[in-house]
Amino acid sequence: MSRSKRARAPEANNFVRTDVLARTARIFQILFVVALMALLLIFMWM
Repeated sequence: MSRSKRARAPEANNFVRTDVLARTARIFQILFVVALMALLLIFMWM
């Protein structure tokens, strides 16, 4: 029983880390798309 508990703790920590990384990656992706759209609009206006 103690063995499974020990193996479960790092897994949960890794899962939380990957979740945070996925969230930050999604935010960066949205920012990247917004920046591309802004650049396209600037080039269109120029």
